[in-house]
Amino acid sequence: MLRSRSPIYAFVLAVLVWLPPLYAVWYLAAPYHLAPSVMVVDQVFTWLWPEVIRKIGLVGHQVLVITGLVSGGNQGASLALELTPLQYSYSYVLFAGLVLATPSSSKFERLMFGFLILFVAQLWSLGFDVLKALVFDVGKPFEAHAAFSQYQREIVALGYQFGKLMLPAILPVIIWVGMHQGFLRRLAPQWLAAGQREVPDTQD
Repeated sequence: MLRSRSPIYAFVLAVLVWLPPLYAVWYLAAPYHLAPSVMVVDQVFTWLWPEVIRKIGLVGHQVLVITGLVSGGNQGASLALELTPLQYSYSYVLFAGLVLATPSSSKFERLMFGFLILFVAQLWSLGFDVLKALVFDVGKPFEAHAAFSQYQREIVALGYQFGKLMLPAILPVIIWVGMHQGFLRRLAPQWLAAGQREVPDTQD
């Protein structure tokens, strides 16, 4: 009965059905879908600060940043940072759940295009995650090789927060909305009809 009353119930139910198995696949396949972004970030940071970054690699679900810096308390011991990229890579799950729950004949193409955009966003999130760890967590040992002004530190903090909190939650929805205008018109016909009635007045 709910489905006959409105297609939105069927859509919400489909999203809820898809999310658990997608989440399981995303978690188990983390070493594979995280590897490309880790490799790109490794190349960028080892090029920018070769004397600081020795290697950025993936160990299971964690990203390990191996530096050439020496901690003050352990003479001769290199500093290593451990990051958790799954905190911001869940955007793949959200986007896939929305696309698979939406009636469409081109789901595969939309998934691939959306994943490409999300990959670029993940590069942002991971890059600023590494940069935040170096600037704020490592601190003075890193600043001896790359001094950051207060203004630059604020940019790093904002980029980190945006990449961790905003991009993973909002970008998948924005991409999905852009790809499924026809479906959204069927979900909200009255709202769109009201908007269309106002268009002639604004163009007149």
